[in-house]
Amino acid sequence: MVGGGVVLTMLFPSLLFPPLGEAQIEPKEEGEKKPDFPNEHFPLKKLEELVVYYYNSSRKNLLTLKTLQENLILIRPSAAYPEIYCRDSVLASLGLDDWSLFKGTYQWFTLHQKENGQIPTCVSLKGESDFKDDESILFYILLAWRLKKKGGEIDSQSLEKAWGYLQGRVKDGKFTSSGPFSYWADNLKIEERTVIPYNQGLYVLALEALGELGFQISQEEKNKAKVAYFQALQDFFYQDISGLFPEVLSRWLFGKKIIPDEEVLKIIDNWIDTAAVYYSDGRLAGIKTISAKDGKFLPMKEFEVEPLAHPGDYQNGGNWPLWNLGALILAFKISGNEKYKEIIEGLIGQELQDGASKEYWHLGEENLGKVDKIRCNYSWNALIYPLLRWGGIISSPATRVSPSPVRFPD
Repeated sequence: MVGGGVVLTMLFPSLLFPPLGEAQIEPKEEGEKKPDFPNEHFPLKKLEELVVYYYNSSRKNLLTLKTLQENLILIRPSAAYPEIYCRDSVLASLGLDDWSLFKGTYQWFTLHQKENGQIPTCVSLKGESDFKDDESILFYILLAWRLKKKGGEIDSQSLEKAWGYLQGRVKDGKFTSSGPFSYWADNLKIEERTVIPYNQGLYVLALEALGELGFQISQEEKNKAKVAYFQALQDFFYQDISGLFPEVLSRWLFGKKIIPDEEVLKIIDNWIDTAAVYYSDGRLAGIKTISAKDGKFLPMKEFEVEPLAHPGDYQNGGNWPLWNLGALILAFKISGNEKYKEIIEGLIGQELQDGASKEYWHLGEENLGKVDKIRCNYSWNALIYPLLRWGGIISSPATRVSPSPVRFPD
């Protein structure tokens, strides 16, 4: 552990980039003429012009930490967070595709690995680690694979320990979790050890990555993990489109399908049909990332995790761009059906109209379309842009800022 040996030497984005005011897209009131987008303030732009905001938003969260060993480039989820999260860091690294960020993130979480191999959920800027029963170990393995693919060096002993810890989390090919911090939807209380589709799919990817890193992974274990993933997508208590995100990553990073195309489209079409929410004038407001099986809101009590968050439609029915757009991009990649592209364009246009990416926005009746100001400028949304290119939604590269952090004199 680095403890007091960590000194923040660079950027606190909130000092340079004050939080945006509360963004809101309201439904029209009866008899009220409310301008549609685009308008004179937010003119219509091509997706290639809009998606640069994903990079701009992520860049604001880059910083440099001086450790006892060397300076590390790291990234926070947003300026609202005083911690570096494993999940967010890996997703943002994949999106920005920056060598220094890959290396810094890998070294940071290797530095704070438990002796039993577990990887922390997050590490504060003071070097204090927090370990939850979540998917961080899976992202760490994927990060090690990506770094090695890019010619970087990885610590074999740390990876061996990670593999040992991972094996203790798995039985019969099933990666299980429990508690309110079981995966990205940290407000959702999972009462018993459960195969969560999102986590199980990431386990499939971790096995693939470990195999390419030289570990002896049996085909039987891979097959069991894949079967469990498909089964979990059908059996999970809720409808959660983030469960398909590992399928997106598998096809994008490894060029391999886990689930047949027709099954993927069936899941996505049912999700759109049941969980889409519209303004009173008929415009699509968003699609609930997590909902009941029939697309309705879940009971608020299932998301009451104090003091993390008060009951509300944060993870219960909110529209989360990364998970939702990932699924829609995959659907278009498979089918070429323009209906998916139209939804993608509408959602991106709505999200980026003010130049800031969003973690999520509300879809509840009382605050439909509302974006809490601290939920703007999110790092992991940088991954949306390369996925848009991979899926054939956009073809030309966006003009983007350098992903290096702004530096100040010591």
